[in-house]
Amino acid sequence: MTSTKVYTADEVAKHTTVADGWIIIDGDVLNVSSFLDDHPGGRDVLTALLGTDASQAFADVNHSKSARRLFSSLQVGKIAGSRQMRLADVKAKQATATDKNSCWVVIANKVYDLSPFLDMHPGGRDVLLCNAGTDASQAFADVNHSKSAHRMMEKYYVADLHPEDRVVVRNAQSKSNDKSLNEKESKHDNPQDAVNQFIMAQMKMGAIVLGMVALMIYALMQL
Repeated sequence: MTSTKVYTADEVAKHTTVADGWIIIDGDVLNVSSFLDDHPGGRDVLTALLGTDASQAFADVNHSKSARRLFSSLQVGKIAGSRQMRLADVKAKQATATDKNSCWVVIANKVYDLSPFLDMHPGGRDVLLCNAGTDASQAFADVNHSKSAHRMMEKYYVADLHPEDRVVVRNAQSKSNDKSLNEKESKHDNPQDAVNQFIMAQMKMGAIVLGMVALMIYALMQL
């Protein structure tokens, strides 16, 4: 790490050029300009994230420990006020809360105190309370919330989830694509199914041909 300087998200947002491109990963500020051409996934993946918090995008790819070590060498500072919490601490915080409206959750590898938001949640307070004290990342992703919903949650942010407790979530579109792919694959998994489909197709074709022949015979008989 070349510096321990603390930056705000607004300061990082100013560094969006290829010559001076910064991103945030898990509270760390990285200057990735020198790494753009060496990125295994291509430079475009990183350039699209310049000036932003790329923590979720980084987690989604499930990078190796060596990749994390490499990124740490690009660190130039930390985000102001950034801190980390273990999932066990989030659970304990919820379990020991004396306020029945307490609602601590993990969403997209970030810890939130949604207690003040319960009565404002469009889906109802019970939806949030059912996930209190847990990692609700997948449940949140399944609903496919809007970008405005993500921005709104920033005011309830408490900390980043510790890297060892993070999980990769799949959004609704990814699940849909997987389902479609599995359905396509399953159609070809059973050879007998393919044979049956072929036989049915031939029978349908035969019925069509017989129908046409019958019509021709009927027409000839009318002459």
